[in-house]
Amino acid sequence: SMNYYYHSYILLIYLFKLMKVAFGGEELKQNLLLLESVLCSDKCISENCKAYTTKVGRCYNGQSLFPNDPSWSSFDIFDVIEKQILNRTIFSTTNSSCSNNNTDNFQIPLNICVGPFGEPRPWGTLSILVTM
Repeated sequence: SMNYYYHSYILLIYLFKLMKVAFGGEELKQNLLLLESVLCSDKCISENCKAYTTKVGRCYNGQSLFPNDPSWSSFDIFDVIEKQILNRTIFSTTNSSCSNNNTDNFQIPLNICVGPFGEPRPWGTLSILVTM
């Protein structure tokens, strides 16, 4: 039936994407990842938490994605993940270009509560979301 062929087609597309991840370069793998940052006011156990989703392996600007949110600076960010560690580079640019020299680098472990960062939510847990 038509439904069977449709599901077979979707499965083939999904398998093809998995093969691209398995055999593709590191840049391709990074571009399929999203980072979820759950930031909290009190060591990751508070009800005052907020979740943010950002791209991995691509430049972004937190204030452009989350306007007027004090958890984000106006500077560009480029994230790469290696062995359950987030390597975050901050740039002096503010237009999602990451074109100037980087100003700061951080290594942040994933899947554990880390901090303190800046107010109003200085603690957070960062984790990987995979997109297909």
